[in-house]
Amino acid sequence: MVVEEERAGLQGQKLVSSLSACSSTVLPSSAKSSTMVGFDERLERVMDELTGHKCDLQILPIVGMGGIGKTTLARNVFYHSYIVHHFDMRIWFTISQEYSSREILVHLLNDGKNQENSETLAELGQRLYKNLFGRKYLIVMDDVWSIDVWGDLKRFFPDNRNGSRILVTTRLFNVVVSLGSQSPYIMEFLDESKSWDLFCEKAFSRQGCPFPELEKIGKYITKCCRGLPLAIVVIGGLLANSMMTREDWEFVAENSLSHQDISKGTSLSSPPFLAINVTFQDIDITAIGSLPNLEVLKLYYNAFEGHEWNSVEGEFLRLRFLLMKNVDVVCWGADKTNFPNLDSLVLEDIISLKEIPSGIGDIETLILFI
Repeated sequence: MVVEEERAGLQGQKLVSSLSACSSTVLPSSAKSSTMVGFDERLERVMDELTGHKCDLQILPIVGMGGIGKTTLARNVFYHSYIVHHFDMRIWFTISQEYSSREILVHLLNDGKNQENSETLAELGQRLYKNLFGRKYLIVMDDVWSIDVWGDLKRFFPDNRNGSRILVTTRLFNVVVSLGSQSPYIMEFLDESKSWDLFCEKAFSRQGCPFPELEKIGKYITKCCRGLPLAIVVIGGLLANSMMTREDWEFVAENSLSHQDISKGTSLSSPPFLAINVTFQDIDITAIGSLPNLEVLKLYYNAFEGHEWNSVEGEFLRLRFLLMKNVDVVCWGADKTNFPNLDSLVLEDIISLKEIPSGIGDIETLILFI
């Protein structure tokens, strides 16, 4: 969670307090805000909604399936220079699926000194209300899964009649309904042109394909991603670390994409992208782990950068099959919270691994372990 506040009389200086998030998600700093190929009009639309002339407290939900770019859009809005100066106070926090209203409030009010707060929920809420009262604030509630969240917290957000706003990202329409919003922003898939632009940025770090012999296969790979930004970013990252030859790209197209399944999911809560093989180095395994419908993952040779893999709670939620072959991993930290649905784990020629995580044995769904 990030809190940014402009104090009266400080002539535009910002007091920034970085507080630990309510879930495992960590929000990157403004210096690392994501590029949004094809998202310029989306950014403009959301910013217009947030900075419009309506005085009463407004709630704007951003809704769309996993991996479509909701958090990226919200993050770029949150750190936009105009938004920074438009609001007196900005607060970002990510809500875990098993959230605690009290925990959220403690984090929102945390001054770094009192980690074990003994105040009641009502007392914490009252303090938050007083902190927000009279200020033009922007609250971002990222990745909301429960319709109860707003009901539990809304009484602590005062309507100051000064243009304060609450921005919510979710993949569930029933959450949008619970917010009472009449005009949610619905995230759509990227069209063919914008998908290609994003792919080129990730694969070549530039606009357009500099290798004519790769353009056809590149566009085919992009088409398989069906306009889902996260899928394009992951595959583009894989190819950026490959040899720029047609043979290598055809290998990736044949072995890293599950063409029949890549767009199976059509509902907002059932994202596509079911299978991926990782062979190349310098791939962000966290990005792959966040693919919400990933069921099959095969890791070969130089799949990792470094010699440690510390799995994070909330990753690989639907992964069923994991193969690790000849990967140079020395330390692997994982338990059942990382792979709650894993039923098959295959380890081949993992010579450097010191030990298999003891928590793997606690995975109730695990049937095959080779």
